[in-house]
Amino acid sequence: MTGFIVENEDEALGAIKRLPELNRRRVRNGFERRFTARRMAEHYIGHYRLLSSALMRSPGTAVLEMS
Repeated sequence: MTGFIVENEDEALGAIKRLPELNRRRVRNGFERRFTARRMAEHYIGHYRLLSSALMRSPGTAVLEMS
């Protein structure tokens, strides 16, 4: 487990009490996989390539699903 999903402030306060349940190494590894500058840049480059490819196939009519 690397975090908690909460719906409101009361649940957020409850999650704070559960922080010791989290494995710090797992949390850090998850962060490194998703949010480092390198990873984010690679993600953006992938989207730019997808957009460029779509525009080359059909200029002016590209519709993309971004994740």
